[in-house]
Amino acid sequence: MATDQELVALLGSDNFLQMRGLNNEVPFFIYPFNPKEALSAEKSLKVVSSQLKQQGVNLITIDLFRLCVQILEEKHLLQPVLNAEPAQKPKSRFRVGLQSMLDVETVIAPRIATESQGQELVIVHGIGAVFPFLRTHALLEALQIHMPPVPLVLWFPGEYTKNAARGFELKVLDISVSDSYYRAKNIEEMVRGGL
Repeated sequence: MATDQELVALLGSDNFLQMRGLNNEVPFFIYPFNPKEALSAEKSLKVVSSQLKQQGVNLITIDLFRLCVQILEEKHLLQPVLNAEPAQKPKSRFRVGLQSMLDVETVIAPRIATESQGQELVIVHGIGAVFPFLRTHALLEALQIHMPPVPLVLWFPGEYTKNAARGFELKVLDISVSDSYYRAKNIEEMVRGGL
């Protein structure tokens, strides 16, 4: 795992914030970490974002779980969802209902894009808390359409690896079936490569 200082140096650099060297690629980045180290990764996020703000970087951190709860509250659906969840059988039916209320393409991605306006950097976290009803690859694909031109970093509890046969894969919590997403850059590799 990259150190806080390495992350601050990379994410706060002019090259990163100005998206230099992307060659018209989407400015999406994944910072993968071992899910067993989730508490230290969250502490690291607080330290890194605080230091970046002290350096004058205009950034926002978005917790996906809190965002979903906020949207449900705004729609007056939170209590009905909480009441329905224990009795819902099978659980996959509950998940499908939740996915329709918090549709990635029409609800979540546009909301993240709106909150990202005027920012130099966006960091999205809380991915493990919204799995499996919100899938990372679907979120990234939807954000490609909605996001302003600003670097977006996913604080990702799992693996983002390159598979020779299937390309890049996201494996949330190291338990899920891998989802393919090839357009994001791996922050760990960028730190190791000295970028």
